[in-house]
Amino acid sequence: MMKKVWVVESIRYKKDGAVITALHKDYKTEETVFLPAEEFIREALKEKEILDDEHWKKLKADAAYFSAYRECLRKLSIKDRTEKEILDILYEQKGLTAEKRKEILVKLKKKNLVNDADYAENRIGDLRMALYGKNRIYRSLKEKGIEENLIREKLDSESPQKEIERGTEYARRLESMLNSVPYREKKTRLKQKLMTRGYDSQDCDTIIASITVSKDDEKEKRLLEKAAESAYRRHSGKKEGRELKNAVIRLLLGKGFGYEDIMTVIGKMEEQNES
Repeated sequence: MMKKVWVVESIRYKKDGAVITALHKDYKTEETVFLPAEEFIREALKEKEILDDEHWKKLKADAAYFSAYRECLRKLSIKDRTEKEILDILYEQKGLTAEKRKEILVKLKKKNLVNDADYAENRIGDLRMALYGKNRIYRSLKEKGIEENLIREKLDSESPQKEIERGTEYARRLESMLNSVPYREKKTRLKQKLMTRGYDSQDCDTIIASITVSKDDEKEKRLLEKAAESAYRRHSGKKEGRELKNAVIRLLLGKGFGYEDIMTVIGKMEEQNES
């Protein structure tokens, strides 16, 4: 088998390095690599220089390494990344061995450009500022590849009372937007929202109790009467009698009103219709 020999066909100089184009001696195979300035100067390549196959393979491997390293730096300049995210970036780069991926990660860690402990601490701070609970924070960091022990260590450094205080602030904001929602439904929605936000079920009950979600009987009655009238209008053209009444009851129960309150309002509406 003929040993491959490469000829440096052209060198295009750039601000931070040089693009090397080489041709196999039969001039049917052409390949291009980019070398950073420091590496290019060390190699001292010249046009028409003859390179054996091993030398060209080394240049390609070096070029792949430098390209991948630069891509990581570019991504890190946009935002902080975890070790897992950096490895995901490196797996997308062509021509890198597992050893070279590890070498790049180690290099970035030594420069403190990648630090999972700092990332976790900063991310937890941001999510707490946004009023997320510990369960949601845990999932977020776990998805980023942060080790469980590190996450637990950072989360457990805060007192449980701080979690309650954040949840209380979030719940107060929610309650102000639920003025037209029935009392029972309001409590249900608040708990659902808090749990989705990452708060424990038991903490949710404590939080809801602490903001004193009180039942305004007069307001509740007005909401129920309005909802009942709307329900009758909605179904009156399709149903009548007992079937209509049952449809209205089911709809009002679904909105979170209590059964006894519903029957009281419906009873008064039926009396008014009869008179």
